[in-house]
Amino acid sequence: MNVRSYTKLFASIIKTNKYPYSLTSIANELGFNHWKQIEKYVKMLDVDINHKNYLYQSSFGKRYSEKFFELVKAKLNN
Repeated sequence: MNVRSYTKLFASIIKTNKYPYSLTSIANELGFNHWKQIEKYVKMLDVDINHKNYLYQSSFGKRYSEKFFELVKAKLNN
């Protein structure tokens, strides 16, 4: 692995800390059985799941921010 690869790796780790959730972890936290249920629920709420404040897409997969988690949680509790 060359130095540029390490730079990309560390940048991705830093971003992942800012976007700590996968859809699976959000589903688990909110009592859903599967990530597809959260995806379907969010679509019903008319929330842009791909908004830059909510989503970070890395080579490790899609990660979601605390802001996204709190929004979904708040809407679920209403």
